[in-house]
Amino acid sequence: MPVTAAATLLFLAAVISAANSCPPSDREALLAFKAALREPYNGGIFNSWTGTNCCRNWLGVACDQNSGRVAEINLRATTLYTTFEKPHRQGYMAGHISPEICKLTSLSSIVITDWQGISGDVPPCITSLSFLRIIDLTGNRITGTLPSNIGNLRQLTHLSAADNSITGVIPASISSLTGLTYLDLRNNRISGPIPNSLGQLKFLSRAFLSGNQITGPIPASISRMYRLVDLDLSRNRLSGPIPESLGRMPVLATLNLNTNNLSGKIPSGLLGSGISDLDLSHNMLEGYIPDSFGPKSYFTCLELGYNNFRGSIPKSIAKAAFIGFLDLSYNHLCGPIPKGVVTSLVALITQLQLVQSCPSSEWASLMAIKASLYEPNFGIFHTWRGTNCCYKWYGIACDPTTRRVAQINLNGLTVPDNRRRLNRHATTGYMTGHISPSICNLTQLSSITISDWKGISGIIPSCIQTLSLLQILDLSNNSITGEVPKSIGSLTQLTMLNLADNRISGTIPTTLTNLRNLVHLDLRNNLMRGHIPTDFGRLNNMNRAFLSHNLLTGPIPETISRIYGLAVLDLSMNRLSGKVHESLGRMPVLDSLKLKYNRLTGEIPSTVLGSRMTHLDLRGNMLSGEIADVFGERSYFINLDLSFNKLSGSVPKSLSSANYIGHLDLSHNRLCGRIPSGEPFDRLRTTSFEDNKCLCGMPLKPCTQETV
Repeated sequence: MPVTAAATLLFLAAVISAANSCPPSDREALLAFKAALREPYNGGIFNSWTGTNCCRNWLGVACDQNSGRVAEINLRATTLYTTFEKPHRQGYMAGHISPEICKLTSLSSIVITDWQGISGDVPPCITSLSFLRIIDLTGNRITGTLPSNIGNLRQLTHLSAADNSITGVIPASISSLTGLTYLDLRNNRISGPIPNSLGQLKFLSRAFLSGNQITGPIPASISRMYRLVDLDLSRNRLSGPIPESLGRMPVLATLNLNTNNLSGKIPSGLLGSGISDLDLSHNMLEGYIPDSFGPKSYFTCLELGYNNFRGSIPKSIAKAAFIGFLDLSYNHLCGPIPKGVVTSLVALITQLQLVQSCPSSEWASLMAIKASLYEPNFGIFHTWRGTNCCYKWYGIACDPTTRRVAQINLNGLTVPDNRRRLNRHATTGYMTGHISPSICNLTQLSSITISDWKGISGIIPSCIQTLSLLQILDLSNNSITGEVPKSIGSLTQLTMLNLADNRISGTIPTTLTNLRNLVHLDLRNNLMRGHIPTDFGRLNNMNRAFLSHNLLTGPIPETISRIYGLAVLDLSMNRLSGKVHESLGRMPVLDSLKLKYNRLTGEIPSTVLGSRMTHLDLRGNMLSGEIADVFGERSYFINLDLSFNKLSGSVPKSLSSANYIGHLDLSHNRLCGRIPSGEPFDRLRTTSFEDNKCLCGMPLKPCTQETV
């Protein structure tokens, strides 16, 4: 090869390499950001932050394909750092978030979560990052206040700073984040009132402000958020009445106001609305419980305990379509319990003191359960003293009439002062041991919650099938192994089954479909294999089903579409094959469908794309064909992700007619042609369209005669 040709090639290679490298200023900002953080172990993520090109193989860093600028920082301890996790360690990273991060002016996403040791303030300059769509700083030790001008981030759709030590007030400017769909500030030390203008966040879908020191009334403007599904204001110091307009919110499913100072009466509209999870317990509410239950009343959980209600239990409560969990305890109610009411909880009679002891056989069974578990710190079992297990034994509740144990509620995240203790002691397992088969001797149990301890192992006792009154079984976030007992189908009263975040193997028992009252099923993050039972659709009361992050194979059963009330279905991160059924798009209340990272083939049904879902994630499959041009005014997507498939054809023009699209990702497909103009395309970045066959137009390269 002539010298001039070789030189030309070397020059071109250098130009290409430079074009794909991040700017030196971005690299310097990242290194300054790194210098402010400390990893306690060798072999961590920052070992990958070497070389001059921060866009290549730097863990947790992603760049814009066109500009080469850093677009995302994604440092999530629970996923990215799993391979570096050491046993019996709690803090993986310490230090603070350097203001140098603000020099990365093309950032669209900052995720720095669950490191537990990162402290300091949120850099005020973060509000200068005008492209930011996601801020997630959950699960650290961040202090200080939220920036007062956070409302400058007009592109923001997700704001989470939960589980920190943030103080100050909720900035009034937060109401300027009109594209915000997710807000989570729970478990901090935020004080002051909720801004009256919060109702301007009309696209907000979920709002969590619990576990703070917020005062003042609940703003009536919240009821203007017509897309709000979940609202949690519990464990604050809110006062005043509950706004009547909350009962008229069209899609509100969860309303949690427990442990505040709320007064006045219950608005009658709340009990006849579409809310399925309502918790008003531990307040100062008074008056009569409205006699406004009816066929539209469908409650997975209804908690009105620890108030000042008087009068009788409404007779219309028996007309409710479903009540899975009911608590009216510690009020001033009197009179008979209406016929037809399933009393699933401990007490419906107020201020009853159990002065007599629980049966000695049940005391002995609880002692055997205690003996099989180990607390490394001074904890809940210190309260398990004396012979009366119905009196001041933490996590134990008894039926006031029979004095039999009715509930075991040991949740590692809600034990008093547990969070404070865990911040002081470096441990991952807060409780170890196994669940003793002696639990099966407590034959009147309606609820078993032994969750979020991480260190509890062993198998699920097979004798659990004998607990015929059981309605809630929650063993999530432990280290349980073995299989789901085939006899689980005998628990026909069960409304909640949560075995998520364990190491359970085997298949989903076909007997599971006998649980016709099941409302909530969560088996995600296990090692389960085999097929989803073909008659899964028999679970016709199901509202939420999570089977993601397993090893499931085979097709998606078409019978799922018969589950009329199913709102959330997550089958992602498995090995499912076959097609996406058209009937899934005709499910009347399905709001979230996540099938990402499976082996699904065929075309995306037009019924699915044209449905009323707000979350549709089909990323990382082998779907092919064209994207149906069926979007319109009824299309409202908080997240629409079709990336990493084999989709062809053009980008549908009707996407610009959608009511709202918060996040759109069509990247890594085989799409061609011009990207349409207008909303939402004008605000999208190149990452939404990169690595396609021949797309052109903003925000990609200009179109030519060849590319159109």
